[in-house]
Amino acid sequence: ERNGTRLHQATYQPLRKAHPDLPAQLVVAARRKAGEALKSVQERKKPGRSVSGPQSALCPVRYDARLYWVRLQDGCASLTTTQGRVCVTFRLCNYYTRSAIAKGTRSGRPPYPSGQSRNGFSRNAMATR
Repeated sequence: ERNGTRLHQATYQPLRKAHPDLPAQLVVAARRKAGEALKSVQERKKPGRSVSGPQSALCPVRYDARLYWVRLQDGCASLTTTQGRVCVTFRLCNYYTRSAIAKGTRSGRPPYPSGQSRNGFSRNAMATR
């Protein structure tokens, strides 16, 4: 099955029962990623190329708006993990601190400069303990 809605309906409840301690949104994110991997295999098959099933030893979590939030003014990012929520503290470089204050950013909405991605922004933040 390649349809995301039908995959969700078929797999969500059994996965929640099998992994009751795993946060629900992590189950959804994992199912979505697995569906994308299977869809990719199907696409690669079309041109007649030989393909094997998707494999991953370590698969990173794709965080969406329900799995994390950021409070720039507090220097805190809250991440949902398999162990519950974890707060990671960070310090922004001066350029981004001034930008955040000037734009009056709110939680979860980092001030990306025009044309810059979240990845470019995160490289300029420094996590601290």
